[in-house]
Amino acid sequence: MKLSKKPRIVYIVDPSYGAPYPYAFAGLANTMEKMGLEISCLNPATAILESFRQEIEEFKPELIFGFIQHPLQIKKIAGFLDEYHPVAAINWYDEDPNCVVGNHSEIDIIELTSSFDMWFGIDAKMVPF
Repeated sequence: MKLSKKPRIVYIVDPSYGAPYPYAFAGLANTMEKMGLEISCLNPATAILESFRQEIEEFKPELIFGFIQHPLQIKKIAGFLDEYHPVAAINWYDEDPNCVVGNHSEIDIIELTSSFDMWFGIDAKMVPF
């Protein structure tokens, strides 16, 4: 994946999620802006496929960067990407692959990673995926 020096990024994050560290979600966007990158934020909790598509078509990003943690939101964005995947999409997953957050054991996070181009995780058990 080759990006320009100052790529336009759609940053997907739910700012109300992530306790006890919600500042990390907002802080990442602020840091990218301070680096001179153009950022547009999209909240996966309230997004629908049409708003996702509209955001991409109007903002014209080079990259979709997610900091999506909640399993239902991951499933939603993966579904959007399965329907409409115009640019590279990555997610930084800050939990373990066993879906401990939100207690949604029926959602297979490992399976949903295939909808994204890249997937980052902090848990060593995610490394093979």
